[in-house]
Parts: sequence; C-alpha cells; structure tokens
Amino acid sequence: MNFRHCIKQIGLSFLVLCTTTSYKICYTNDGDGQHTPNSPTNWLSVKSWNAEYEETYRSSKQWASTPEVTYTFEVNTTISGRYVLNESVETDGYSFGEWYGYGSGSMHEVKVVKMISESSDGRIVITETTETKGSGQIGNPALNEYGEFWGGYLSIDISTNSYGVGFNGHPANSESNLTRTVEGLPTDYSALSQLPAGLREIFVPLGEKAEEWATYSGPLEEAESVMPVTVFAANLMPDFDEPKDYPLPPNGTTLSGLYSGPNLTKRWKLYPSGMKMPEIYVEIMDKDWLPEDDNTVEVKLSWDNIQPSEIEFTLSDISAEPGTCLNSADDNTDPDMDIVDDRQAVDYTIEKRDRQIIAVSQTESSDQKEAIIVISSLDFGAYATIKARIKAGDKWYDARVKEQNGRALHLPYDENENHIADKWEKDVGIFDRNLSASWDFDPYPEHQKNNGDGYSNYEEYRGFFEQGHLFKDSRHEQVKGKHVRTDPMHKDVFVYDQDGLFREHYAPYNPANLNWHYIDNTLMKYTGNVEDDLNRWVNYRTSDTYSNQKQYAMWVRYWPVGGNTPVSAGESPMKSSCGPDYPGDTPLKCIYMVKITQQGILNALSGITNQARKQRLFSELLTSTVIHEVGHGLGIRHHYNNTGTNEPDADYWVLGVKDCAIRYESDTEIQHNDKISLLKTHYCRRGETWIRVREEQHPDGTAPQDIPYETHPAHNCYWYINIKGE
Repeated sequence: MNFRHCIKQIGLSFLVLCTTTSYKICYTNDGDGQHTPNSPTNWLSVKSWNAEYEETYRSSKQWASTPEVTYTFEVNTTISGRYVLNESVETDGYSFGEWYGYGSGSMHEVKVVKMISESSDGRIVITETTETKGSGQIGNPALNEYGEFWGGYLSIDISTNSYGVGFNGHPANSESNLTRTVEGLPTDYSALSQLPAGLREIFVPLGEKAEEWATYSGPLEEAESVMPVTVFAANLMPDFDEPKDYPLPPNGTTLSGLYSGPNLTKRWKLYPSGMKMPEIYVEIMDKDWLPEDDNTVEVKLSWDNIQPSEIEFTLSDISAEPGTCLNSADDNTDPDMDIVDDRQAVDYTIEKRDRQIIAVSQTESSDQKEAIIVISSLDFGAYATIKARIKAGDKWYDARVKEQNGRALHLPYDENENHIADKWEKDVGIFDRNLSASWDFDPYPEHQKNNGDGYSNYEEYRGFFEQGHLFKDSRHEQVKGKHVRTDPMHKDVFVYDQDGLFREHYAPYNPANLNWHYIDNTLMKYTGNVEDDLNRWVNYRTSDTYSNQKQYAMWVRYWPVGGNTPVSAGESPMKSSCGPDYPGDTPLKCIYMVKITQQGILNALSGITNQARKQRLFSELLTSTVIHEVGHGLGIRHHYNNTGTNEPDADYWVLGVKDCAIRYESDTEIQHNDKISLLKTHYCRRGETWIRVREEQHPDGTAPQDIPYETHPAHNCYWYINIKGE
C-alpha cells in the first residue's frame, strides 16, 4: 500500500501524521518533556517498553438462505490491554531493534445471529446473542511454531527512521454465554409440522421441548444451536494489516497511533518503562443511579502526573423521548438530561447545542486533582454519553472511563450500551442475558398463547404512571409513588376500571395470573371514539426507537339499560375495523370495552322469588360475568364444539369444567339455584377434565338409555390469553 504523508506541526511538541488512503491512520508524539532530536541510541538503548492497546470492531451482514428465511449477523467487539515489551536478542544496538512481550487485558464481544422466517403461515424470529467476556494474560513472550507472536511487539529501524507495532491474542479466562429467544413459535405443538419450509427440521424433532429451547440462556457450549455460526468469520471479519512502517517522531520517546477503517479501530501508545504517563479518568459516582423526572447524578474527572489549566465535560447523544414516561401528561421532546448552573459547586461555561452540552471550567490550583459535574435527569428513561478531557499547555488529553473500555461514559451506568441502566437489569434478573432494548418476550405466566406483553424492554424500564395495581408477582415491579417500572419477565396489563367492577369482582381471583395496573382516561390516549386506533393507547409517550407496537388498556364499566329490555349480563363489543372474526390475534386492541349490565343479570334471575337467595345469586353471577367478559378482552373464546373446529355452538357453551368462568350457566343450574352456586372464577387449562352424561335411543327406538359418563378434556381457555397480540 502506498501512502502519501502529510505533516502538520502544532506548537512545540505535538506532531500529527496522517495517511490518505481508504483507511485513516494517525500517529502522534505526545511529548515527554524532551524537545531535542533523538539520536539512534536514544531509541535502541531502551530496555523495556510499556504499551497500551485498544481495538474496537463493528460489523453486520444480511442475506437470504431460502425465499422464506433470512439471516442477519452483527458483531461488536472491544479488546484492550497493557503490555510490557522486553528487548529481544535480535537488537543490534546500532540500526535495528525488536521488543517482544505480553501483558494483561480484557475483551467484550457481543455477536447477534438472527433468523427470520416470513410466510403466509406467520412470522418466526429466532435471535441468538452470544456474549463473550474475558480477562487475564495476553500472549506469551515467544514466537509460535509458525513464526507468529501472540502478544505485543515493537520494531524500530533507525536506517529507515520508522517503526512498526502489533498486538494479538485474546485474554485468557474468557467465557461465552448464549441467550436465545424465539418469537412466533406455536405453543400448540401439534402445529409444529405446519411451520414454513426451512423451519420444520428445526422444531419438529424438538416437539414439546421447543418452548424450553426457545428461551435458553446459559453457557454457549451447553446450548443446542441451529444457527450456521461458522459463516460468521468468513463473512464478517475483513483482512487488515498490523500497523507498520510509520515514521519515528523527531522529539520524545513516546509512540502513539490510530488505525481507523470502516469496521475496525486500533489505538496504541508505547513509552519507556518507568516513565510516568498522565492518568486521566472519568467515572460516574453512583453506578446504581436510575434516572427520574427530576433527580441528579455526579460525574467525576480525576487526573495525576499532569497539571491542567482547563477541564471540559461534553454531554452528548442525549435522549429526547416525548414526555417523562410512557403515559405522562407532559409531551415535551426537549433533551432528557441537562447541566444546570445552580446545581454546580464550581463555575462552568455552558454551551448547549441541540442534544449536546459542553461545560468548561478553569482549574483552581496546582493541588487540584479532580472536578465534579452534576447532571440533571428530566425523564425516567433519560440516557446520554459523557466525555471529559483536560488541557495542559496547548494540548488536550482525553479521559479514560474507569472499568469500561473506550473514552465515553454512558449515563446511567450501562456496560452493554442498550440505554437501560445496568442497575435495573440486575434488579429484575436480566443483566446476564444481555437483552436488547426492543426485546419483548415476557415468559410468565406460562402456557398462554404468546410470550410478551407488547411493551419493549426499554419501555418497561422507563415505566408508567398508575393509580394502583394488582400483582400476581411483585418481585420485579418497582413502584415509587405513582410511577412504576414494570417487570420485563411477567406480562403487564393496564385497566381503566371506571366503576370499580374489576377491583371488586376480578381482582380477588386474578385467574389470568397477570400483573395489572389501574389507570384512568388521563393516563392513556383517550379520544372517546371507540373506533379510533388511538383510543385507549397506553404507551403513547414513546418514540419509534424502542417501541414494538401500540398497546392498549382494557376498559371495564357498567352499561346502563333500563326497563325490561332483553339484554345480556355482559358484552365485549369489538371495533368494526377488526372484521367479523373473533379478534383473538389482537384482543386488547379490538375489544374496545367490557360492558356489564345489571339489568341483564336481574333478567336471568327473574324467576327467583326468594330475595336472600336472589341477592346471593346476583353477586355470584356478577362476579362470574365480569371474569367472563374480561377473559374475552384477553382473547379467550367461548367453549366450542367437539367437531375439531372453532365454530361456536351455543348449546355447547354450557358444557365444560364446572368453575370455568367462560362456560355459560345451564337452565338446570338456574332452576336448581338452591343447590348450585353460579360463582365461576377460573379459566380452565390443559390437563383438566369434565364429565358429561349423554342419552341415546334404544336400537328398537324405545325409551332412551343413559350412556356411561364420558370424560372430556378442558377447552384450555387459559391458553387463549394473548396479551401481546400476534
């Protein structure tokens, strides 16, 4: 490769050389107090070098393996290390020298493999995320059998006034963990054989183990994988050369450089052992800090072996989500973080540019070793990056992030850079799974039609305002005042309980086992038009960045009907735009209201004269009706006939598991109300059974005969619960 060098002198001790090619390579002499040209012996007399190295790699690729199946690969790798390079026997002391050595470092690699199947039968998305972390020794101070050195090396050639460096090898003690999620997988395992071509061979042999396989999280070597991960290396990793043949700087004995390509960036710095280099760090003071709509966090810049005259913080990439949480009344789209004058202990000159804020201050004395800046949060999901640097002489020095690679600190503390605080991910038990911000696969409660609740990982973290709640599992629901960060592992549903029917009649039983949140029409997008797609929209204060879909609240209320008008006890009407079929695919969107009619219940009990018994039966029937209609709002169908189809049969609606709220009361139950309770508080499940007595005519056509009791499987109403929608 031919390089055309350009040289620019800045001040007395800062030299930048850049190559003009398809890659950008810069190397700088930081200066070490020496300003006289080096003689050859100055370079070759060094016995040992300290070296610092960073490498980042980003790449992605997509292709189709069949007409129905596409693959995407993404890789994100960061490697850093510190080395000690010792003089080798090949140094002649006059014109040429080589130093080899090893050190310690860390690596963090995230590889995402996604397979998407699109067909008329549905959409299935398989996502596998492999995270590899490692630390420890890098390399070995010797050449291998192929003449390669898997550590670090430096070569200096005085005759050509050039040098070359190289760093190789991953740290020891690395571990790889895999997280796999499958969206759209049928939980009715008899349907696996109907999957699109290209997927049958994956799932059909797994049978009922498919659900367990689909949510794997653990060591990579223990995972059953269907992904062609061997394609990764050949398709993603480009060829690139180690930095070599760069001019030696005329001043000092520090070698620094930058190699920057389309996917790859390398930085290095070498200096003689024993020489003190500036140590400059930026860190968040509270790693457990979670943003709110009015709280703060402190960021500290510290330095040693250098005396700055100015310090600078740059807050950038600030989020600007609408409002302050998913359903706030406030709808502003201003930046979600700020640097406010009156919250600072020292004076900063603050300049604001859209989603970036720069704060500069003068150092107070030579004894000063650190500076603090206070960052204000204005949103429960606020995030940003912050960099810092100091100025000494006429040169700026970037701060390194303590305990993280790179030179940018993520606020809140966020190692995997998904804009979700690591603290919250640890609190809810998903930190080790390295889930994306758009992930929505809430697996609990199990054995329902779909996993997920329609709210992305970031949305559940950013949270909602509520007016109370009913939790089946409260361990990971974080409630503070009227704000709640919901559980990404347990399905959450919002209910507008206009007349208290839900609290009184559904909440004591919660047969769907969901986590419920009470809101009113001020905490959702309420248009009043039941046909409007915006009506009852809960996550309406969100951008498209991390929102998967519009998700809706359930609306439960009394529906007044006077006189003796024949009306049903309850009704779950759906929007006409959802079509004539039962809206089992998106029930919360399509069923716009759960209507409960007192007159309809009284009409059903009109033949009962005993007032005490009538009052008891009214209460039982009211509770059963509320649970029945809420079940429809969650996607549960009426009990269907046993012909193998889902076509409803009104005569069959009265049959099934006795306490299943979806089952209708039979005439016999109404007539024998003194002996039979009308209270039904359950959604029947797979594995349950019910008994039916049938009658048939004698073969000769005479009187009917009783056939022995027949045992039937439950209709499995619980399986039809579909919070996310398909």
